[in-house]
Amino acid sequence: QQPFEPFQLHMSNGDVVPVRHPEMALVLKTNVIVGDNTSDKFAICALLHIANVRTLAPGSRRRK
Repeated sequence: QQPFEPFQLHMSNGDVVPVRHPEMALVLKTNVIVGDNTSDKFAICALLHIANVRTLAPGSRRRK
């Protein structure tokens, strides 16, 4: 979707993983790899454990 809307992945264990930029998420066959554009950290999220997806509030997109 253009323009991109930042969103959060809510995991079955209660973790929340924000996706703030479209180039920071890579969807694979069984996982989503989500990078943090402010650091070198990333999360590997199993598709089976994504319980909910919610858009982030307007203006929540962080910039460098």
